[in-house]
Amino acid sequence: MSVAVAAQHTKFSELALYQLIETGGLHFEREGDVNILVCLNSLRHNQRSLEEGRNEQTQTGDDQQH
Repeated sequence: MSVAVAAQHTKFSELALYQLIETGGLHFEREGDVNILVCLNSLRHNQRSLEEGRNEQTQTGDDQQH
């Protein structure tokens, strides 16, 4: 799926997805010269990882505020 559609289906911005692509954390294919298609399996795996990271940051932030 395209990066824009992937962003709509997840809670992550297109920028975050492009950053994952650049760092090799998200599999993709180029379609022509412009379009990038994101691997759905890779997206699902990274979505879980990113959500876990968000949860850890939220918990850490809560601990620091108390």
